[in-house]
Amino acid sequence: MSNTKWYEDENLVNLSRKCDEVYFDQDEEGMCILVDECYRQAHDLKNTNMIRARYFYISFTIQSDLIDLKRKKSRNNYKDSIKSLKFYETDFQKSLYLARNAFELLANEMEEDNNISQNELIYMISFQWQLSVNYANFFYQNGRLVKAVEILSIFNSKNVFPMGMAQLGMKLCELACCHYDGGQRTIMLYKAYHYIKQAIESDEPFPEKAEMDNLLNYYSNNIISMLGHNYLDKAYTIRDFLYFSDDMSVEATKYWEWVAKNKLALNLLNDVFDSVEVGYDPLYLPSMSEDIKGKKVQYLFGLFNQIKQEYVSARFLAYEGFNIKEPHFSDKMVYLINTLDYPIYGIGIEKIKACYRAVYSVFDKIAFFLNEYFEIGIKKNIIGYVRLFSPDKNANDKIRILDIAENNYPLFGMWWLFKDVRNININEDGTVNKKAEYKHIDNVMTKISKVRNAMEHGYLKILDTHCKELFIDDSRLDKLAYNISFEDYEKLTLQLLKYVREAIVLLVFSVKREEEIKESHRRSDEILAPMYTDKYDDEWKHIY
Repeated sequence: MSNTKWYEDENLVNLSRKCDEVYFDQDEEGMCILVDECYRQAHDLKNTNMIRARYFYISFTIQSDLIDLKRKKSRNNYKDSIKSLKFYETDFQKSLYLARNAFELLANEMEEDNNISQNELIYMISFQWQLSVNYANFFYQNGRLVKAVEILSIFNSKNVFPMGMAQLGMKLCELACCHYDGGQRTIMLYKAYHYIKQAIESDEPFPEKAEMDNLLNYYSNNIISMLGHNYLDKAYTIRDFLYFSDDMSVEATKYWEWVAKNKLALNLLNDVFDSVEVGYDPLYLPSMSEDIKGKKVQYLFGLFNQIKQEYVSARFLAYEGFNIKEPHFSDKMVYLINTLDYPIYGIGIEKIKACYRAVYSVFDKIAFFLNEYFEIGIKKNIIGYVRLFSPDKNANDKIRILDIAENNYPLFGMWWLFKDVRNININEDGTVNKKAEYKHIDNVMTKISKVRNAMEHGYLKILDTHCKELFIDDSRLDKLAYNISFEDYEKLTLQLLKYVREAIVLLVFSVKREEEIKESHRRSDEILAPMYTDKYDDEWKHIY
């Protein structure tokens, strides 16, 4: 393993320079060669993790540039964006794999206590910011706006990176425009405007600023036209936007603080703020239309009620499980054997497992909803996310869902989200590899899936986080079990909740977009009569 500092590595610097040269020369063949070379170096375990991360990143950026070049040469450009993205699907899969590996290697190095010098930390943070911007742009391009904003949320008043602030403002503006709630949209646009304004007025230059000036001004002027200077020029805090009840119990306040901090509320304002004021779940379906004799809309409201309730109940089970620090009375006088590998038992762990199982099943209910709403036609007894989103199950189904997505960007984002959930593997060229344990498109979802399979079909053992030596010398590990530390299990549970939250948001956005399309095609002589719905009262939520 080389001791050379990653930011001083001569081979890395030279290869990076060559990538810039072939990009400026629009040399497609040269770009392909360098993508492969960086790919090879990134997988060479003789290199340090940081050098590997940089190679993954360089390979990702040149691969993304290569896709853009191919699209321009074929005139398959952004005017027909989703069809274009479909055409280069395997190239994008490879890009996602490269970016994720760079991101994970960098995150692991920054989390580890490696006695990093101040100078190296500065280089790491700079790398993190560059990678975050490009990584977020990838998700935005493929319809996953929520994920893009999540990645860019590292940029705030403490992390002043003008390029990052500019991208966060623009992506937040796009997210706001997908939302059906006018009040929340106004708040989101206010924040987006000030992120963009901060980037424009920043004294810290960034190379892309000149070429982005027109774009930034476009977004800024667009928001001004919607909200006006009088509103935008005032300095608002979150308390000016939202009311917070001082009557909330200490227990409830702690729960909602946890929800908001982890960005788990079914509330688009939680993508902007992370304080207790956004700790509530107002997100719901937009207005839907159907034939006057139909009842599908009523049934879909019922299905969405169930999706929301299962998510929020699972979320609370996780919170309870994470916070049970003392033995519960139900766990006492239960005879167990000490297996000497520091397992953790108790109702807290089982509540987290119950959350994991319940929230994972929401993916299938979302597929069930999409099948009914878009009338895709898969039988109810076989519908599930694997059936709906797997092209190898039935090619006609894939064409059907992607045909709809050609005019529905959030639905296209859902297609890409479920690539992660399906846990696909890819070859070096980005094509799908059906062999297990190859190159996963999402390493985190791979772990989430393995844990779920162990719980449902095998044996999961959660071990005390403080006994990490067991994972170094695994001779004492239970060979029947899938072993995981509590710390890692907690992280995976939170990640799973975030995936499901994103899927629910994209579901709502997909319906909104489809209803807009229906409205644009409605004949002028067609009468649209309102059907009023009543709120299900909180006081009814108990077993009689």
